Amino acid sequence: MTTGTYPVVILNVEVEPEMIDVNVHPNKLEIKFSDEHAVYSAVYNALTKALNPTPTFTGNVGFNTRSGIFPIAIAEANVDGKVNNSASEYESHSIDMIFDSVEICNDYDIKYLGQYMSTYLLAVKDGELYIIDQHAAHERILYEKYVREFKSGNIKTQRLLIPTILELKDDEKSTVMENLDLFNTLGYEIEDFGEKTIAIRSVPIFFDQPKARLFVEECIAYLSDKSNRTSVEEMLFKKACKAAVKAKDTLTEEEAIELIKSLFSCENPYNCPHGRPTIIKFTKYDLEKMFKRVV
Repeated sequence: MTTGTYPVVILNVEVEPEMIDVNVHPNKLEIKFSDEHAVYSAVYNALTKALNPTPTFTGNVGFNTRSGIFPIAIAEANVDGKVNNSASEYESHSIDMIFDSVEICNDYDIKYLGQYMSTYLLAVKDGELYIIDQHAAHERILYEKYVREFKSGNIKTQRLLIPTILELKDDEKSTVMENLDLFNTLGYEIEDFGEKTIAIRSVPIFFDQPKARLFVEECIAYLSDKSNRTSVEEMLFKKACKAAVKAKDTLTEEEAIELIKSLFSCENPYNCPHGRPTIIKFTKYDLEKMFKRVV
């Protein structure tokens, strides 16, 4: 969802009485779970399913965040005493907003019309007009691509002709050396370069050298702060999205069509990783209503 907006959630957690301790707070304002991981997993899975239903495009403007209208997620999470098989058993329901859901087909039967203001791609499918934010769309495409590459352990790298040398504090270097496997998974090849320095010899292919160095520095700061909750992987994906085409970038017809096809192939083609909509759709009825041809 867009930064600064929040869903409405009704959460019901059912737990066997023997799995909780109500005597950890004098006023009974807090309880202790005997298996916090099971509770966390059940709640996480229920919310994930409720807030990420089967992708459908809801209406002509998506989520109307400016007017404060949001989808409502109702999640039920059941935590059984037998954690192994039932920690992820849950039931969730999502209530669509004020528009009928219309799925976008993936047959690519789309007629490309052109680019508006070097920012928006215009296309027609089945008599309906689509306006696509090229930057938000490319961010979504790259985001899912990097997620797949990371999960498969196949992030593409490029070897630097001249390694980047970083001078660090003692504790920072220790942090890097303790997390070499993590950096390697993220597409970095890092070596000890003596005393307080390290050498970066390979970087993810979507970073140029300055950005690659900056990301390592950000990772070091992140790993040094034990209070962080966002994963390093998530940091990488968001950084990788900076490689997306920008507003005002002129695309050829072939590039625009390929971008549209790639977007409709995404698991979630309707929002960028930051929550902004990627597509606005207008039906014939929508247009005729705007022009007062229908009431």
